[in-house]
Amino acid sequence: MARPYLGPKLWLDQKRGTWTIVDGRKKVRTGHAEHQRDLAVIAIHDYSKGTYRPDRPVGPKRADRPGARRGVYVLGFDSYVKIGITLNVDERIAGLQTPVPVKLYALLDGWRREELALHQRFAKLRLRGEWFQLKDELANWIEGGCTP
Repeated sequence: MARPYLGPKLWLDQKRGTWTIVDGRKKVRTGHAEHQRDLAVIAIHDYSKGTYRPDRPVGPKRADRPGARRGVYVLGFDSYVKIGITLNVDERIAGLQTPVPVKLYALLDGWRREELALHQRFAKLRLRGEWFQLKDELANWIEGGCTP
């Protein structure tokens, strides 16, 4: 499967000490030195005729497929629980690499704010990132149906 086209990028040629625009296999020298990064950004903007917008928000595109379930998920296996957000929980579960099958405890309405609130609520049980220990308050919350 071919990689999607992501547009031109700036690349610093260490040997020359200059900025180069890389667009697929095409390379265009900007003529700007390493310390002139701002001018190189303007050059890539001109090169792409205004389509390059460094302030554009980056993030997942909304999955508007029929049957896609999105929100804050709570899933786990053994004594581990993961609390995160997803645009499609079924794809997210399929993409997890765990030693045993995972169980979806809940899919809650909400997005980043609700996810962060749960992360703060169970912070003392955090193992790493979005993974938590299944015990104490978190275990009681899951047994109670994961009600907010």
